[in-house]
Amino acid sequence: MREKKPVHIISDQPERDVVAFGFAADALTLAELIAFGKNETPLFIGIFGSWGAGKTTLMETICRLLLDDAELYREGIRPYKTIWFQAWRYRDNDQILADLFETILKTMKEDGFLLWCRAAMTEGVQNFQFLKSDKHLSRLIDETIDVEAVLDIIPTQGRPGFTEAFMDDFERLVWEYINWQPQFPMSDATEDPTGALVVFIDDLDRCPAEQLVRILETIKLFMDRPGWIFAIGAEFESLKKRIADPIHGTGCDSIHG
Repeated sequence: MREKKPVHIISDQPERDVVAFGFAADALTLAELIAFGKNETPLFIGIFGSWGAGKTTLMETICRLLLDDAELYREGIRPYKTIWFQAWRYRDNDQILADLFETILKTMKEDGFLLWCRAAMTEGVQNFQFLKSDKHLSRLIDETIDVEAVLDIIPTQGRPGFTEAFMDDFERLVWEYINWQPQFPMSDATEDPTGALVVFIDDLDRCPAEQLVRILETIKLFMDRPGWIFAIGAEFESLKKRIADPIHGTGCDSIHG
């Protein structure tokens, strides 16, 4: 009688055991590079590799190290927050920046920062009074408001950005979030000029060519603004082909992250 064995398949999900890829040292090095305050921002990090090489695993490991920073070199560490942005899942090529802002606001809400903002406004904390001057931004920190609906009615200055005034106010909100220290009284909060928001964008090569261009345009908006770090994961040759041949690169069925 033939011995029966189970059928085993290999999952396409990110591998949690980084030892299998030998990424432990790479992940720690990149996490420390991001966290070290003397490394100036804006900063752009590209993580490239073929399908199955472990790009997502490496990025998730870096993110976990930043979230649980016990292993990082402590001297000179900057304040930072992390955002995971799956750009290819979003709704509209012309709304990439709004989608990024929506993801940031949802993360702020999950962390309890938006509730803290409203309390700071009520108590008259000076750093948060600017929120009252922009009717759209003041609505966005209200957790009962549909973020997508508010972002859709904010005037834009042409694709892919909002008005400069709103951009400045939103960036100030992000800056306060980066430096947020909920364990301290509101009046004792201090701002570290080296702080950064770390945005992870995975599976960039899954995006249709037009959407890919919009994402790169959006990232470019922040390339002269301090306090932003972008880490992207993609197959480099696929990106080049999509940008060089947008007509035949609009589909994503054959693209893998």
